[in-house]
Amino acid sequence: MVNGCSLFWFYREEHYCGNLFWREGRFTVLTGGIIIAFLNSSVLAQHGSAWTITDAAYEMGIHGGSLFGLFKGNPSLDHSLFFNPMVGMFWLGVLGAAFARCINNTSIAAPLRFDHSMASIIGGLLMGMAAMYSACNLGGFFDGIASGSLHGWVWMLMALAGSVIGIRLRPLFGLHG
Repeated sequence: MVNGCSLFWFYREEHYCGNLFWREGRFTVLTGGIIIAFLNSSVLAQHGSAWTITDAAYEMGIHGGSLFGLFKGNPSLDHSLFFNPMVGMFWLGVLGAAFARCINNTSIAAPLRFDHSMASIIGGLLMGMAAMYSACNLGGFFDGIASGSLHGWVWMLMALAGSVIGIRLRPLFGLHG
């Protein structure tokens, strides 16, 4: 029954909107959502815990610091990075984003402006700090909502509020809409 409804919905949407998975030389939001849901499920199946990208950054930082004699005795150093599925997913995400950019047929329309670069740097730092404070961005969202936990829904409301604030701050950096 559910499969039949899904097929009907896909047929109807494709009839009215065109290709649901690839449009104007790039992936659609639906394609991205399906890929991320598949990757999240595979991490849960392989690792037995939520997808935590910040864990990969932490592990790589600990191992990188150990090359300079730092973090001696840290239990994270007992395990190789190659056997940590979170580190693998981190690099899979980086390489996947690079691949998606490579197959996108568009080019950068104009040279980077200083105010746009500053907006990107400040936004990236704020998102990174928020991800570290909340333990992760994807894990908190997907696994919190999927499990019906209150923290997932609170996370979603805070993410929406942050998005609204970010959109309202865009004109300060000379960005449109």
